[in-house]
Amino acid sequence: EQKTRRAELRYVHERLLVPKGTLLRGNQREHVAAVAYESAQRPPSGSRIRGTIVILFTLAFALVTYLRKFGQSRLRLLRTQIGLLTAMGLLAILAKALLIYTSLPEYWIPIATVPLWVASSFDRRTAMLVTVVLAFVLASFQGFDVMLLCALLSAGMASVMLFLDRKRPVHLLLAGALGGIVSAALFIAIVWTFEGGFNLSRDLSEPSRSVIVGCVGGGLLSGLLAVL
Repeated sequence: EQKTRRAELRYVHERLLVPKGTLLRGNQREHVAAVAYESAQRPPSGSRIRGTIVILFTLAFALVTYLRKFGQSRLRLLRTQIGLLTAMGLLAILAKALLIYTSLPEYWIPIATVPLWVASSFDRRTAMLVTVVLAFVLASFQGFDVMLLCALLSAGMASVMLFLDRKRPVHLLLAGALGGIVSAALFIAIVWTFEGGFNLSRDLSEPSRSVIVGCVGGGLLSGLLAVL
């Protein structure tokens, strides 16, 4: 067995490294980890794409149903629902472009932008539901990464809860920044819980790759876009 320094993770060496040229078989215990790694490096399979579509369709259907049955009178209008879904789609496109065309971490995604718009124009409950749907949509770009999903949910929900004054646009920027700080704090807490510590100085030593900078920066970017 091998032992790493950071997380005290123990693993059987033969299950992670296989000789070059070996035909990998998913039904063999020695190849499970290697097959999982190889699958992550390839385009998603048809079944995975269909599963993702079902998940996102279910979330979108739940959101529209909520708007029609429990939303404000303005939210029950078809044009309002189309506008909201369009805004969410544009944010998803922006997030995908950020992942493809920049080297920034995925934590820079400005998830709180649309929820802040909804909170300022309609109500917080709808903004919370929009946050949940958006978080799953954006996390799907990274294979539903749990850490990213938690960071996105905390950033969006905290921004909505800390948005206190609708009459002052500057509070959108402040709420986004505070949401980013909450997201960074939650990320540190999760890593600390599972790994027994978090090296903040090492994370901040490379700002362009820093998760903490990404969480706070994503919150600031959310607030800035919401103000615009």
